[in-house]
Amino acid sequence: ICAYQHQIKRTVQAVLFLMKGECNMSCNYQKSCVEVYNNTPTTINPTVNGGVPAVFGNTATRTGCSMNVNTNGVTIEHGGLYEFAFDASYLNGATAGTLTAQLYKDGSPVGSALANDDLTANGISNMSFSTRLKVPTCCAVQPVFTVVFTGTLATAVTIQHVALGVSRLA
Repeated sequence: ICAYQHQIKRTVQAVLFLMKGECNMSCNYQKSCVEVYNNTPTTINPTVNGGVPAVFGNTATRTGCSMNVNTNGVTIEHGGLYEFAFDASYLNGATAGTLTAQLYKDGSPVGSALANDDLTANGISNMSFSTRLKVPTCCAVQPVFTVVFTGTLATAVTIQHVALGVSRLA
């Protein structure tokens, strides 16, 4: 009887471990995909403090167990090949200048994921980029990906829409 009780206890512990957090048995076999966005107009000054992180705040899609969502981006929890797709629309202020959006991994820029736009005064525009990255992880390293706006504008920019989609390809 003791051996039987011990086996039940270990089975229950294993099930509880698998169901911990948001990654439970209902999503283990789904393809990992995240789409985060923000449609609330937000005024930023991209020349301040080395740039302004995009604020997403809303989740349109979250499937699988390889990623987690936070306000400013996505945490990769399982290594693999990932595709990142970003788009934004914005309204410029009274002066012309350049606006840049770049993907960052743990605070460092990712060279293959960059979009630039030369804005006219009081102009409306949009930008986008996409890239594929091999992302290694381990139990101690789970990289966080964010998008940061920088620029040479003398006045603020109003971000009308911003979105980031991340899909695990392999």
